[in-house]
Amino acid sequence: MYALISGLIAGYALAIPLGAVAVLLIREGVIRGFARGWVAAAGASTVDIIYSTLAIAIGAIAAPVISAISPWPGVIGGLVLICIAVIGLVSGFKTNAGSTETKSYNKGAIESAGMFQRYATFVGLTALNPATLLYFAAIMAGLTQIITNAWDAVAFVVGVGSATFSWALLLVAAGAALRMRASLRAQHITVLIGNIIIALLGIALIVTSFTGTFN
Repeated sequence: MYALISGLIAGYALAIPLGAVAVLLIREGVIRGFARGWVAAAGASTVDIIYSTLAIAIGAIAAPVISAISPWPGVIGGLVLICIAVIGLVSGFKTNAGSTETKSYNKGAIESAGMFQRYATFVGLTALNPATLLYFAAIMAGLTQIITNAWDAVAFVVGVGSATFSWALLLVAAGAALRMRASLRAQHITVLIGNIIIALLGIALIVTSFTGTFN
């Protein structure tokens, strides 16, 4: 029980702070709705489950490995975020060109990628964030007295997965609610703002990666 509760706490502590993936999940809800966007939440949560499992298996060994190849994991992740933002901004400006295009906007956004592709995309995006693995590697040092056997390890991972998946679903649902209630113009503005935030987060990730390396 303690391991499960610890996993829930660790999962929510990781998921709740607003980051690039959180913004992308909200955007998924705005663009695709909950019925199509929930798979993105599953993709993001899958990586958290894998990383928490790796943290239990190898403990603090993972942190030095990531640090040894710094700043490149952060740089790659930042560049990917910037590319996604640029593509989203270009698409957003194109859909504002005429009223006849706004109807095809939602349809095109929904059908432009299959569910497996969206799942794989969010697995990749979340995996590119080295802070997630470092987070789990760091907290494992304080959980040695809680996780004493295989069942405790399973309970901890289940707790992490339940927390991160439920929070990711909530973000997608929030975006989907905005999609249903907001006007098309408001939806476009939301997507544009979201992409700008994603680009800024990408730039910040690159800058902090180099800063951390040279300090």
